[in-house]
Amino acid sequence: MANDDKTLLSNLRKERDQLAKSKLPNDQKGKVQRALDLVIGDAQTLVTMRGALSKDMDEHQAKIKAIATSMKALSTSLKALHTKYSATADHRSQAAVALAEARKAKEGADAAARATKAYNDLSMSLLDFSPYQTVDGS
Repeated sequence: MANDDKTLLSNLRKERDQLAKSKLPNDQKGKVQRALDLVIGDAQTLVTMRGALSKDMDEHQAKIKAIATSMKALSTSLKALHTKYSATADHRSQAAVALAEARKAKEGADAAARATKAYNDLSMSLLDFSPYQTVDGS
């Protein structure tokens, strides 16, 4: 768009300059040229601003595309995390059973209790997917 605007502005400048060679009366030539000079000045500013805006929009679109790609990668990572978490259910169950049995023992029950607390704390933390709820697919 900006290139088209520049071409159109250039065409207007050429035609303004061609007025000097026209058969229009000099007073009309002067009026038209002065009026066009103002328009050309305004148009130059607008063309420059439109070009800058187009460039900014292109950069913004590139950023949006990069963010979309990044979000897709995050979603894939989150799905992989869910899958891996689900795949470890047997190990977690085995650990919970072993810890429960160890707590029943007369000796070392306090160590098993501490290990159980640490296990439960970690399990609850790993179960919590709320920090990832802004990722699509959570």
